[in-house]
Amino acid sequence: MKPRKVLEKWVDAFNSGDAKAISGLYHEKAVNYQVPELPVEGKDRIEEMFATEFSRAKITCIVENIFEDAEYTLETSLGGSQG
Repeated sequence: MKPRKVLEKWVDAFNSGDAKAISGLYHEKAVNYQVPELPVEGKDRIEEMFATEFSRAKITCIVENIFEDAEYTLETSLGGSQG
């Protein structure tokens, strides 16, 4: 699967509040960096982090830009939440 497609699946899962689907896109030893939080290491901990965040509020990722170069993709987004 091309990096852009992985990113699109990630955004869809995020906007659906599906922590399991998001974590399924990560490598077992992945590290997730959410500014300004500390890095979260490992697929299981990443799933727990998103599940916790989704339980607190409805969060939406609004993609502004997607940049793709060979095997890398970078996304910039606006975020929003609804209590």
